Amino acid sequence: MTDRPSAPASTAGAREATPSGAAALASRGSVPIVLLVIFIDLLGFGVVLPMLPYLTAQYEVPAWMTSTFGALHMSRGTNAVIVGLLSFNFNLFSFLASPLWGRLSDNVGRKPVLAFSLFGYSLAWTLFAFAPTLGWLLMARVLAGMAAANVSTAHAYIADVYPPEKRAKGMGLVGAAFGLGFTLGPAVGAGFMALGDRLSPSPDGLHHSHLALHLPVYVTMALSTIACLLAVFVLPESLPKELRGRKESHEVGLGLGRLLVAIRRPLLGPLLVSFFTVTFGFAVLESMFSEFNRAVLELPPNTNALVFSIIGLTIVIVQGGLIGRLTKAFGPWKVLFTGLLLEGLMLVNYGMVTGMTVLITFSVIGAFGHSLCNPSILALISQQAADDERGGTMGLAGASSALGRICGPILGSVAWAWGGAAAAFASGGVVVLLALPLLMIAHKSHATADTAQAVA
Repeated sequence: MTDRPSAPASTAGAREATPSGAAALASRGSVPIVLLVIFIDLLGFGVVLPMLPYLTAQYEVPAWMTSTFGALHMSRGTNAVIVGLLSFNFNLFSFLASPLWGRLSDNVGRKPVLAFSLFGYSLAWTLFAFAPTLGWLLMARVLAGMAAANVSTAHAYIADVYPPEKRAKGMGLVGAAFGLGFTLGPAVGAGFMALGDRLSPSPDGLHHSHLALHLPVYVTMALSTIACLLAVFVLPESLPKELRGRKESHEVGLGLGRLLVAIRRPLLGPLLVSFFTVTFGFAVLESMFSEFNRAVLELPPNTNALVFSIIGLTIVIVQGGLIGRLTKAFGPWKVLFTGLLLEGLMLVNYGMVTGMTVLITFSVIGAFGHSLCNPSILALISQQAADDERGGTMGLAGASSALGRICGPILGSVAWAWGGAAAAFASGGVVVLLALPLLMIAHKSHATADTAQAVA
């Protein structure tokens, strides 16, 4: 990633060479493999997600944490805050590691980075499965966050093998793999929870047993190991040797400063900020959703699994096929603006949910809007990078997304503790809607500059 101003949108694609032999070879057979790796990884994540607040509720809260929550007037939302802390740890270290993985993949290739980070992810879930205290859970999420930052490398992989005009479709396929894992994962997790309760019922019969809460984690640990093995032994490289290592090694590193520099670029900056806001809003929903169902709607865990599966199915439908057609018909900018509006308005009004029908309806609307935003933003960001800096640029996109996932659960947890669930969701919606005027102004200015350049 360089500090030079971004090229106009009309010329960004021209800076990217047509995929050479190695990348073209990867494109013919590797996309299904990298999508399978992503799917298995997200399947494991989805398995654990519905039972996370029920698992954390089984741990003893340290005295210092209890007193701190009391001093901040956050005692009524203790478990929600703990779930938020787990998300914070995960996403803080994902934010720090994402530029590192992206730039490192520009130097050594995509495959080694994906394989090594997936090994770390498997190790993190092993630690999570056998964590004796909340402190160990937090440490496991630190390692998992660093490893999961490899998503930016997966996006760079897809950008390697898709030409600019088809990248929204390619990014949509990545999103569909995420969504499919997200769809099946909660259902699989709920099934293993039920199996655990049958094999080892709790003494009182009212709560989930130790095995029921941990069996989904064991399954996730195994799935992550499978994904790692696929990356090592099956996945081919996508970045040609002649494009590796062009940047100086001192440019590889963790980079809040690098992100701040990138934000000053005319079009890349607003896109990165918007990626932050979109992720911020959805992170509020993800982190508070299960607790909202448990504490407010008083729904059982299998309800979480059902709604998460419906959300994932919506993502699969939109990003697996619909996004390519919509982008071709209306262009990525109009698709992006529509997605921002849908996601933002859904969150602002999410606190009004009182029953299952409304819960599902709002969740589908939000997932539809979010599914329009992500591949559109990523495709537009990828067009702002040359071939030999694409990994670093997508790493910065991953960092901005991770920063949204850091701030979303924090603000959501605090807003919940101070103003209830409605305030938590509304805070996320307001942040998402702030991206609309920012992007509209940036897009209009960029289009005007392109026109002036064409006339000149």
